[in-house]
Amino acid sequence: MQNFKVIPIITRYWRPGHPFIEEVCRTVSPILDDRDIVVFSEKALSVALGYTVDESNLPFSYVSLPLPNPGRLAEKLAETIKKETGKDVGVVIMDSDKVYRLGPLYLSVRSSAYHLYDFGFISYLTGRALKLRRWPTPVSAYNVKIGFEELLEILSECEKAMGEGAGLTVWDMAERFRVGVEEVTWEMLDSIEHKPLALVKLGAE
Repeated sequence: MQNFKVIPIITRYWRPGHPFIEEVCRTVSPILDDRDIVVFSEKALSVALGYTVDESNLPFSYVSLPLPNPGRLAEKLAETIKKETGKDVGVVIMDSDKVYRLGPLYLSVRSSAYHLYDFGFISYLTGRALKLRRWPTPVSAYNVKIGFEELLEILSECEKAMGEGAGLTVWDMAERFRVGVEEVTWEMLDSIEHKPLALVKLGAE
């Protein structure tokens, strides 16, 4: 496997309707090269694009939904980045739900652009019970010219670099801010370091 370097990108917190792609292009442009891979968190994209279930317009009430056409979105993001920066990059949309390897098979809890065996919660139970090796799920990818196993290893490092933000769940958020679940505000989320994407430089030492 070739060497690579992961650079987490810090941005403002992406609220629904946030013009994130403009911010992304502006932020990464000085360090972007052809062949780089830009890895986006699906959850962050889902919230920014409004693919959520919301009851009260408060952070705790948002449940991000799977993107309806992640393959087309990855292509559109790559095209926009190329138009704005002049760089020909790959784009991957990553989900923290895990892919598990069982012998030659890769089990997943959700659908993916790659040939995974999507058995839903059964995949999760099997992976946890057998303590199978696991990686984040590559929901979709565009213009990414590396092998599947290499991509999984890269996404694992991206997930570590990007961190958990305010927490994996609303309860984690509330605990972080020492408030009740229904008391978490957008202003609180604005105050934390937000890393919804990472830049991967292939061949870097």
